[in-house]
Amino acid sequence: MASPQLMAGLGAVAALLLCSAGSALASATSGIFATKSPSAGVWSYAPIVISGVLAIYGTIIAVIIQHQMSLSSSDNPLTMDEGYKLLTSGLSVGLHVSAVAWA
Repeated sequence: MASPQLMAGLGAVAALLLCSAGSALASATSGIFATKSPSAGVWSYAPIVISGVLAIYGTIIAVIIQHQMSLSSSDNPLTMDEGYKLLTSGLSVGLHVSAVAWA
């Protein structure tokens, strides 16, 4: 049986990894779009900025998960439910940002 700290840590890693990979993919495709459509002007670079903002979401969720992990102590440890909740929160944010990159 996995520990709740492991599940929470995996959630933080999933949020960071999937959000950064999704943001990198979105930046690459947005950069290709921006160079192929120079007639759009400055507005063609807006998707690049937006994809950079998406990476920040993963960082924010990872910090929140780490803060929840640091609040647990020997008197008040993380339960399995809390560990799985933190895992799914990291996975949901990471997978949503990755899905945005493919859209």
